[in-house]
Amino acid sequence: MEQGTRIADADGNGISIAATPARVDMHCHSVASRLTKPEVRKALILPECATEPEAIYELAKRRGMDFVTITDHDTIDGAMRLADRPDFFVSEELTARFKGEPREVHVLCFGITPDDHARLQERAGDVEAVAEYLHRRGILAALAHPFWEVEEPLTLRHRRRLAQLFPVWEVRSGYFGTELNAPAIAFREACGGVGIGGSDCHGGIHVGLTYTETPSASSPAQFLGHVRGGFAEPGGEQGNRLKLAQATAAIGLRSLPGGLGRAAGALASRAPRVRPTQAPAPAPSEPAQLADAVGF
Repeated sequence: MEQGTRIADADGNGISIAATPARVDMHCHSVASRLTKPEVRKALILPECATEPEAIYELAKRRGMDFVTITDHDTIDGAMRLADRPDFFVSEELTARFKGEPREVHVLCFGITPDDHARLQERAGDVEAVAEYLHRRGILAALAHPFWEVEEPLTLRHRRRLAQLFPVWEVRSGYFGTELNAPAIAFREACGGVGIGGSDCHGGIHVGLTYTETPSASSPAQFLGHVRGGFAEPGGEQGNRLKLAQATAAIGLRSLPGGLGRAAGALASRAPRVRPTQAPAPAPSEPAQLADAVGF
């Protein structure tokens, strides 16, 4: 977002963006995310993540995030360790399934309570029931990395239904590159809705390098309200192979026993105390290629 610019709400009215917009990395993991999917980490017997929640919080603040959240896989154990901090909100990355089908999706659920977590886990076998609960409770949620296949590939029918169920999609991932981010942007724009960004950091070194930006917010609730209202833009870096290698190496260092792992992890996550600059937008794809990617 350009400083001092204005964006329009649904009625065409201008909303002023303060000189310092609010930023949040809306997708990152702590040591509480126990299970791992990437085959390279399985082969090396590495965990999904080995970063303590306090280290994630500290790095996010060093990189200029106004508020902090943690979105561990199907748990809020790590997030609850920071729940008493006024600039933190509890979230999780829920694994939900299309009922009766071998197809899974990841849904980022923001600003939830322990009771919400329990109710969402009860409904995780039916993504329709998950969406109904989220909407009824007024919980902001976003479809994570929509074009990464969690299990069986999604069809166009599935994606169209997901666009109806979840108006907010993660369209800039700091873990995945333009080959998955670009079709997410195209599909979300075609269907209408809001796009957000997050690092999806697993190694504890890329926290805050990809983020979501909104007009100035004085609290997590106000920030989430801006996103829900459509006053949000994804920003920062996208993923690439080098970052994947860095993340795997960082997890390995943090997994070393005792103080050695803590020291190596601290060294791996050293970062300047400045906001990251906006990364250039991905090069536009050829229209035909983009249409093929999103299924139109």
